[in-house]
Amino acid sequence: MRFALYEIKLALAKLLHRYRLVPGPSTETELTVEQKVITETPKYGVFVKAVPLF
Repeated sequence: MRFALYEIKLALAKLLHRYRLVPGPSTETELTVEQKVITETPKYGVFVKAVPLF
């Protein structure tokens, strides 16, 4: 389990090092928040696009 979490963190770090995440065309400018039992989440989701830095 710890190794899997380490791999996920490493993959995310590589992604953020090589790309810039920008809002996609389907993302709302004003997010509508949906109340759940424990967390709050965007009602219609957040869509991002990865733009290469180089």
